[in-house]
Amino acid sequence: MRSVFIILSLLVLSLALFGEEKKPKVAVMEIEDKSGKLSAPLLENAAEALRTEIGATNKFILISKDRQRKEMIKGQKKESWKECYDHSCRIELGQALTADRILTGIVTYFGKQYTLTAELIDLAKEATIKTAKAEFDGSEEGLAEAIKSIAAQIADKKAGGSSFKEGKIGEQVEDWDIGQGEETIVKFESEPTGATVRVDGKLLCQQTPCSKMLTQGKHAITMELENYQAKTKTGTVKKGTQIKWQMEPDFGYLSVESKPAGIEVTLDGKSIGKTPLEKVTLSPGPHQVETKDNCYYQTGEKFTANRGESKKIRLDVKPKEAGIKVTAQDKNGNDIEATVIVDGKEIGTTPGKWKIPVCAKQLLVRNKNGEYKKILNPREKELVTINAILEKSREYDIQDTVVVNNKTGLMWQKEISSHTMNQDNAYAYCQDLSLEGYSDWRLPTISELRTLIKGCPKTEPGGMCKLTDDCLSVIKCHSFKACGCEVAKGPGENGFYWQKDVWSYDGDQHGHFWSSSVLSDFPAGGWDVCFEEGAVMNYSDRKANFYVRCVRSNE
Repeated sequence: MRSVFIILSLLVLSLALFGEEKKPKVAVMEIEDKSGKLSAPLLENAAEALRTEIGATNKFILISKDRQRKEMIKGQKKESWKECYDHSCRIELGQALTADRILTGIVTYFGKQYTLTAELIDLAKEATIKTAKAEFDGSEEGLAEAIKSIAAQIADKKAGGSSFKEGKIGEQVEDWDIGQGEETIVKFESEPTGATVRVDGKLLCQQTPCSKMLTQGKHAITMELENYQAKTKTGTVKKGTQIKWQMEPDFGYLSVESKPAGIEVTLDGKSIGKTPLEKVTLSPGPHQVETKDNCYYQTGEKFTANRGESKKIRLDVKPKEAGIKVTAQDKNGNDIEATVIVDGKEIGTTPGKWKIPVCAKQLLVRNKNGEYKKILNPREKELVTINAILEKSREYDIQDTVVVNNKTGLMWQKEISSHTMNQDNAYAYCQDLSLEGYSDWRLPTISELRTLIKGCPKTEPGGMCKLTDDCLSVIKCHSFKACGCEVAKGPGENGFYWQKDVWSYDGDQHGHFWSSSVLSDFPAGGWDVCFEEGAVMNYSDRKANFYVRCVRSNE
């Protein structure tokens, strides 16, 4: 009888030792937030919820939270056991707790989606033996569901599953409430406009203002706009709800001024215009503003922009300089005193030397007996000697490549275009022209082009032909009978007005020059001047090919 009892005892002990698989000891670590978007209390509660869900699976023996805290403070000498996020630190902590495994959790945010990832690490092998992940919308409720999913994956169970229990089975019939269920239309506005709207983490509309239908009740609403801080509020939506938010800027402002004004400025190497500049938007952080002007020495400033701050910068620019030495004589070769003027500013009396800006354009030397004009093209730190022969003022000052009309204040291109072209190409030709340091050339209007007609009173300015920039109508302003002259005197003063070699016929182009004016009653046609007859021409197809002489204002 005693032998039977011993055998039964051994059988019971064997079942206790080997009939049930040994449960591993697991230390559940704190959840690390790499998204930077979740609060510390929420993460602490989430870690505790993860311990509870893992324990409820009955697959592991959990090491208590208090024991983890004590061991962390004891072993690592840190103020808070929650600081142990490093992989090696967590393994060392788990080994100190004599755990078999540790469970780590990390929250990330990518593609506007939160993800909770967990790793079950075998401490003996120091290797991950199982991973699990679940996505959520960033809310507390979404994180709770993600934790349940993680626990189920780690324990190889279906989410929300439990161990086998005896008892009745079947569908559980519960009382349910459909709630209010009423929907309402909500108008969303932002200042400035253009913000995207998300409700409960889901995109509702691409840009404000917009009106969308929502179920009445509590919702988390987010507005996002580039260069502005995202704004989120949770509140109750009901009939008549309108949401209008002022977005807080995530940038600063920059204002730049200089003396003189009109200096080209770059911001971080990119041109932003000429001074003065007002309210240029800046991203928070370090920046560099500099001048970019060939007439001035480069200067600038480094600064840091803060969100919402208006930064004002004044640039002290210094012009690059050249030198001129000027003497004056009358037409008989006698040395004389005369006033020296550069770009309209009087700088002294001859003879003398002066520093002038390297971008100075025009020299005028004059006294009561005459004057002398010259286009300047100075070079930095070079001295140019100029002997000015003063003569009585003339209608035209003829330079190497340009001619200035002292009466009209117009500067003309001396040499005409090397080939003919249509009116659109004539516009572009003048815009791309650069002569004597000037780049503001343009195609002349018909009134301007008529000032070059000489020897034909009918079409010279003030003649019988009434066509001007103020009246471009063929019917109202142009007389066919008084169009031109049988013989026009040319080629003009010193060959300037036109050249004899253009009178040979080139197809149907014989001395025609384009203006920029278009017929007011026939937009497909443009006005031109035929200098062979001193004639103001019309009905010229704008696609026709004529010569070009460009002009600019010299005043």
